[in-house]
Amino acid sequence: EDGKLLCLDYEWVFDFPVPLDYLKYRTLYYYFCSNRAYIIRHMNEQEFLQEFGLSAELVAACMEMDDAFQQLVHGENRKYIYIGENMRKKNGWGLGMMLVLMGILVLFGFIAIYYMSILYRGF
Repeated sequence: EDGKLLCLDYEWVFDFPVPLDYLKYRTLYYYFCSNRAYIIRHMNEQEFLQEFGLSAELVAACMEMDDAFQQLVHGENRKYIYIGENMRKKNGWGLGMMLVLMGILVLFGFIAIYYMSILYRGF
């Protein structure tokens, strides 16, 4: 409407408008982080962000905003951190332990399927 672009994110709702430059920074920064191994061959992080019109001063301001946002999301002193799509408490179970547990669950699943196939052969 009225030529305005709206961005909706139902996960996070604020009672103030989120600056478009911050959204642009956040999108580009995390894209860079996810693809660092490829992008770094051509340019560093600062050059990448500048390529999209984000000056060093604007990046510094956006970094402060992102730090405040991360503090909100992860709690005081980053009490909670992300591992992939899951959140866990710091000093809790690490990714290695989670993978071991997943492996055990998969193994139990295969064992259950094996015994069910034996059981149903008799019917």
